[in-house]
Amino acid sequence: ESSVAIREDNWTAQAFLAELAVSTGDAQAAVRHADAALALNPLAYPALRARPRALLALGRIDEAIPAAGTALLRDTSGEATRTMFVEVLAASLRSFEPERAAAVAKQVFAQIPRELAEPLGASLLASLPDDARRRAVPTALGRP
Repeated sequence: ESSVAIREDNWTAQAFLAELAVSTGDAQAAVRHADAALALNPLAYPALRARPRALLALGRIDEAIPAAGTALLRDTSGEATRTMFVEVLAASLRSFEPERAAAVAKQVFAQIPRELAEPLGASLLASLPDDARRRAVPTALGRP
């Protein structure tokens, strides 16, 4: 915080403050710091990962899902980003009825690179807790 107070354009400090705020449960601060970091550097990976988690914690699911997708598209090879994507999407889908969960999954997976879809789809399915969603989502992903 001292670094940001001295120099507000320190995107690195803002990004790590976003991660720290998520880990301590201060979702409002996490969004604020993530937005500041991403305004300065759209590839601030810690902020890209923190923002969707914070939005989800705030109950802003309709914003968390595209934020997770954006993070994934900007950091396709980052394992931490892939993990965050699956966590946010799975948590979001658990809050929807199975049919809506399937529709959302289909829409999200239509926008990510094909080479990521299979492994991420498998991780997503493994993290869904109930049979209704585990049956609906594979169909939406084009799997039997």
